[in-house]
Amino acid sequence: MAKVPLMEEQVTDDFVVLNFEKVGLSDEQFVELCADNREMIFEFTAQKELVIMTPPGGKTMRRNTILATDLENWARQDGRGITFVPFGVFKLPNGAMRGPDASWVKNERWNAER
Repeated sequence: MAKVPLMEEQVTDDFVVLNFEKVGLSDEQFVELCADNREMIFEFTAQKELVIMTPPGGKTMRRNTILATDLENWARQDGRGITFVPFGVFKLPNGAMRGPDASWVKNERWNAER
């Protein structure tokens, strides 16, 4: 992904990617950073990069609504899992902390984590 210094393609109106490989960022610090800056959206990659995003605009929010609604309708019909809307963060097995636009988790996995 991104390398420091950031190239022009990596800085947009939507997001910035910062490399934290040498500096480090603990799970607790990531949570505190999110809490202290609620107007921004953060993700942390497995490559130790902090992705800083602006809140979505109207088109993205509409797309996310459609996506989450379709996924929820399918999940209710299927019955094997539950869905989540954007702005939640999942810690993945590779160490990344990501906030997908919509997500589905098997009931067994959700119940095991709680």
